[in-house]
Amino acid sequence: MKARPQGHAAFELDSFDRGTQEGWTVLVSGHLEALSCYNSKDMERVQSLQVQPWAKGERNLWLRLRPDFITGRVIRHESPADE
Repeated sequence: MKARPQGHAAFELDSFDRGTQEGWTVLVSGHLEALSCYNSKDMERVQSLQVQPWAKGERNLWLRLRPDFITGRVIRHESPADE
């Protein structure tokens, strides 16, 4: 059974160091798919990941983001001598 798209979504991940005033950002947008127990290979792989949610509670729904577009940038501090 093939996973069907669930809708458009975006995921952003950032890191910024206040001390150095440098960092990076990555944005991935695409379509979500719900993983199913019918595709045992995918579920075995996902369940073997060492993912620990911050929020308490049972997690029985896994979503995969199939990227259509990926972008990002690096943020570097420029000193007055660099300008």
